[in-house]
Amino acid sequence: MKNSNYLVFVDESGDHYLNKYPKDYPMFVLAFVIISKDEYCDHLLPRFSRLKLKYFPDVSTIFHEREIRKAEKRFAFLTDTNMRKSFQTDLSAMMIEIDYKVAAIAINKEEKNKQNVLTEDLYELGVKHGLAKVKDFLRSQNDFNYTTVTFESRAYSIDGYRQADEQLYQYFKKTAHENFGIEIHIKSAGGLGLQFADMIARPIGIHILRPEQPNQAWEIIKEKICPDGLVVLP
Repeated sequence: MKNSNYLVFVDESGDHYLNKYPKDYPMFVLAFVIISKDEYCDHLLPRFSRLKLKYFPDVSTIFHEREIRKAEKRFAFLTDTNMRKSFQTDLSAMMIEIDYKVAAIAINKEEKNKQNVLTEDLYELGVKHGLAKVKDFLRSQNDFNYTTVTFESRAYSIDGYRQADEQLYQYFKKTAHENFGIEIHIKSAGGLGLQFADMIARPIGIHILRPEQPNQAWEIIKEKICPDGLVVLP
């Protein structure tokens, strides 16, 4: 079987536990970023690397949306208003100009709890719906070849790896089309695609939760959503 012309990177916002969430963000979002291999090699890799080198001494800094938003750890320099404005301008330009598509599943856990019914694990639900949307997009591109889907590892320990990532692997095998293959990596080992995908999920969740709130990232992301590519549950 030939390899697909596309790569898929998956990241989440919130956790997949139905009864566990902060009051101000009862969301679980699983975002699938679909990008052609040519676009990944020719534009995302050099553009993302150049962005890193503008603000850091090397390319090893891992981009985490939470650390950027809260100006934490290596992103503490973003407490400076001018630096934050410059950084956000450059990051937004990259998110706009790179050619990619997004499929996402957004679940309001507070609303789902009100249904008071047994449900699938939210991660399983997200994987099932997300892969279906990815499949639809690839079909629209007449691409029926072997496609690698890279997830971020949810593990924080050896035991956690065995349990959480094995569970993810089983969810994937249960629902994935035979042409899909899975890779599970920590963000630093998953290529720049996982770090790019990390910028996507939370702005979607915030938009679903509070659509009236100004959300610059969503204004960019909404233009990248696949046709019918945003699934909102319940």
